[in-house]
Amino acid sequence: MKSNLEKYSVKTLIELRQNKMLVVNDEYQRGAVWSADQKKKLIDSMLRGYPIPILYLHKISRKVGLLSRDDLEIIDGQQRLNAIYEFVEGAFELYNPKTDLEKAKFPAFIRDQFCDWGGGKGFQNFLANAKRSS
Repeated sequence: MKSNLEKYSVKTLIELRQNKMLVVNDEYQRGAVWSADQKKKLIDSMLRGYPIPILYLHKISRKVGLLSRDDLEIIDGQQRLNAIYEFVEGAFELYNPKTDLEKAKFPAFIRDQFCDWGGGKGFQNFLANAKRSS
């Protein structure tokens, strides 16, 4: 089987999901199993610039008559993609590493780093802050 390394922006992945072109194959993928804590920590890690594992997607090309369509089936990364999508859709807010000590349980080296996205901020607040600073 041939594989290609392609880079997709988070924005593109969100748009693919919104347009039902990023799909889950229920035959072998389990459902959503990550806790809210795991989702919040993934987004926090991404905002800090920490690397996350590669997503594995399978391109499925379909042709019906004169029409064709390419979809991407998630092989590995469903939980991460769900977390990103849910954050963008406003399903949860991020921890504040300084005030949510009991819930977040961040180690000291993370608590002590500057973080302007923590503290009950959802994606819309994050966008507003990004627009103001640019």
